Amino acid sequence: MRFCLSAFLFASLTLLFGAQSVQETISACLGDIRDTSSSPEKRRAAVLVLGKYDTPEVTDALGECLYDDDVVVRRSALVAISEIPMRLRLLAGSVINCLKDEDVHVRRLASSSLDLCLGGVVSGGVRISAGRAVQTQSRTGLARLLEDGLRDEDKEVRVNVLRSLRYSSAAVDFHAVLPFLEDDSPEVVCMAIQAIVNGSGAVADRLKVLKPFVRHENAAVRGVLCEKLAELPGALEFLRELSKDNVEDVRLVALIARGNLRDPNDSGLVEEMKTALSSGGLNTDKGERLLSLLASLSEEGAWRFVHDSLFDDSHAEVREAAWLQMLRHAEWQRRLNAAEMAAAMSRLAGNPRIRSMLISMLRKRAGEIGSAEVETLLSSPLASCRRSLLELVRNSPDERQEQILMELLMDDDAEIRLQAVRQISSMRPEGWEEILIATLEDPDDVLQLAAAQGLVKGGLTSQNSRDALRVWLPNCHDAAFRLRLERQLMQR
Repeated sequence: MRFCLSAFLFASLTLLFGAQSVQETISACLGDIRDTSSSPEKRRAAVLVLGKYDTPEVTDALGECLYDDDVVVRRSALVAISEIPMRLRLLAGSVINCLKDEDVHVRRLASSSLDLCLGGVVSGGVRISAGRAVQTQSRTGLARLLEDGLRDEDKEVRVNVLRSLRYSSAAVDFHAVLPFLEDDSPEVVCMAIQAIVNGSGAVADRLKVLKPFVRHENAAVRGVLCEKLAELPGALEFLRELSKDNVEDVRLVALIARGNLRDPNDSGLVEEMKTALSSGGLNTDKGERLLSLLASLSEEGAWRFVHDSLFDDSHAEVREAAWLQMLRHAEWQRRLNAAEMAAAMSRLAGNPRIRSMLISMLRKRAGEIGSAEVETLLSSPLASCRRSLLELVRNSPDERQEQILMELLMDDDAEIRLQAVRQISSMRPEGWEEILIATLEDPDDVLQLAAAQGLVKGGLTSQNSRDALRVWLPNCHDAAFRLRLERQLMQR
């Protein structure tokens, strides 16, 4: 009934103010909410109208409505305030004070907006700073308000307040968070762990209540515990145990936490990191973070681990991930020799990403590629590896280009042979004309045509080329090219 009456009043006010200017409408509504003789229904309707306008005076008025005697006015004001993040930011202090409201629905509305009040994230991932009223409020006073919210009789309010603690700079007394550790929801337990680590109280006492969660049944809870324990001194014992967890993700997070902790008493950490990475974790985001930490703790140890993994045929995933890591570090790349890069290409060219990066490295160091490296690439069972020579040959010394292209002309892969003919035509290494003339007798019609086109592209400057093409002409199956070639040969 009350809702219907408010809706009726809102519709009536809209009709009444429809002919007025925006400023006149705002002024009329401001008068209604500030008139002590106005009925609650009239103030409610005025708040509904004001909520549609975003001006400083409207923001101030809605803040005043949070202290109205009528509960529906307070609720409506909270809804209107929360619809605009900047408005919520400006009135953050007043909204937080609503946690003390006698009405549970007001407290729920206020608690659901605490994230942004304390400096949360709005749509699009944009983070806003806490409101001015919150920034100037004493941390002790804010912490007490939040602690009272954590003890609210309504669970929704309690959980909302707990969730907002991620953004609060006021450390609440960790005792206020303890009941949440017994919640059935792993998400709530994770938030409670974060709040306890960030809260106030003796470190030893906080570690004591967190200790049982080292063996919590939920892996997500154990993972969050790992992340947060790195912020507490004296947590090394817990993290060592979590480093042996039966879930790989948890083990990696625990090792990352230990790396961040940098406890001088943490002997054996580097070797444990290597063991974890070699088990397959290197190709994950957490593995990359762990490797980065390993490099910061022991540059030589990280290099040696990655280098040894490059040729580990027993763990293909680790091997490929190691190459990806190697190729991201310019200093590590310089420590590789051409033989190692060629060996990697011969086995890993099937991975487009690794192949592309290796080709880039080999091009830069083409002068180091000798006959042994070329033979390694040519003998690979992977066509993609042998094809890489077509890209590398341009950077090879002139005296080696003919040798490489001749080898590729005899490849089992038809596409490689065709590309070799085309590159001979365009690069014209020493002896190129004789090679193309010989290719006119290849059993593959496609190669014959490519060779003929290459000779024509070269200008038909030699009598040998013209004579060879006249002999080959009857075998040409491309009518257009045959007609063109006949005309060119007649002109000479």
